Amino acid sequence: MYAALYRLLCMAYAQILRELVQKAIEDPNSDWDDTVITILDKLFDYKEE
Repeated sequence: MYAALYRLLCMAYAQILRELVQKAIEDPNSDWDDTVITILDKLFDYKEE
């Protein structure tokens, strides 16, 4: 059951949430936004297509 929920979260992150997070934290004067995206990508097993 937890595996299925995790897969749903991964799909939601890839399809919707990643773009929203990027827009919300985008700051050209800061490097932490790239770090946050990298951490979330690893957490949700995101791979660029």
